[in-house]
Amino acid sequence: MVMHYELPNSQGEVFIVRPNNSLKWRHAKWLFNIIALGMLAIALAFWSIGAWLVFPFVVAELVVLAFALYRTSLKAYSREVISVEAESVRVQQGRDHPEFQMILPHAHVNLQRGEGPLGSGHLYLRSADSEVEIGGCLVESERESLAGDLTRAVASCRVLAGSPLRSSGHGWDWQVP
Repeated sequence: MVMHYELPNSQGEVFIVRPNNSLKWRHAKWLFNIIALGMLAIALAFWSIGAWLVFPFVVAELVVLAFALYRTSLKAYSREVISVEAESVRVQQGRDHPEFQMILPHAHVNLQRGEGPLGSGHLYLRSADSEVEIGGCLVESERESLAGDLTRAVASCRVLAGSPLRSSGHGWDWQVP
């Protein structure tokens, strides 16, 4: 999912890229508790008739399920904030706060399409000496749309770079939903 904002006074644009998240952390915990209660009730029923060996396997399954739900929730709350300003493009990646940041002066957008029917493309922001992949959580149509929007934003900010308006350089507020 891509959210798009314009900075005040036409100083640039901000794109926030997040995975589609249909299962919130609160709901994942509820789902786990319901499944755990059902599985433990069945395991205790087997234990009561003497099949105690079922119980450790049920516990192992619950541990794997808890780990999978936790890892999925961590990935679902990641985000990329791409700030296109007059002098540069800033890419920040992380969950609650930026864990990775790269500033690309004179960046350009490069979309590599996937090969084959199931091939997934890649979207890169490149400058003279560095590059960063963005939009890895997007489906192909969203990635293509983001590439077009970023190309347009970078081109319009290059025109803006010649004007007296300048970027604040502060980046985007990370706490915006």
